[in-house]
Amino acid sequence: ADYAWRAGDPRLVPAIMDVLVRYPESQRVNYLLQKAVNLYPADGLIAELERMKPTLTDADPEQAAARIREMIEEQRSAKEKTMQALLDKQAPLARRIQSARYVRNYTYHEYVPQLLALVGDSAEELSLRVNVAEALGWFNKSVSYDEIARGCRQLLENPALEPQLRKELVQTLNRLK
Repeated sequence: ADYAWRAGDPRLVPAIMDVLVRYPESQRVNYLLQKAVNLYPADGLIAELERMKPTLTDADPEQAAARIREMIEEQRSAKEKTMQALLDKQAPLARRIQSARYVRNYTYHEYVPQLLALVGDSAEELSLRVNVAEALGWFNKSVSYDEIARGCRQLLENPALEPQLRKELVQTLNRLK
């Protein structure tokens, strides 16, 4: 369960949903799987839930599926709000940095391309770019690991890169090892 949320690998969705749906009594595992639900694309989770629905053994399978779907939708909404705040160039800088710090703890694997683009956007505030670069270092178990490392290396090729951002990108690459 711990690896599942850190990896963000869509191939794990069936296993995540299987344990979440069929073994709700395992509180510790379910806590970690609920975190995974927050980090995976909601559409894939809902599709897997729908696929599993005919095999549910709950007393009320429709109610059980509705409860899990609601949890997935709540997580999707929270994730979208965080990412909207981070990517909104009109949002206050403090709010955007707060969102970047949130992404450090909740590694939204599906947003890696946007995060790398933000780090590489010289029109963005340097402090925000540095915070997002640091957040990417926490994706060390991510299915997007290679994409992040490649993106960081590409950014480091820029001779005009700000020293503070250069230092953070090197640290991010070291964290990913």
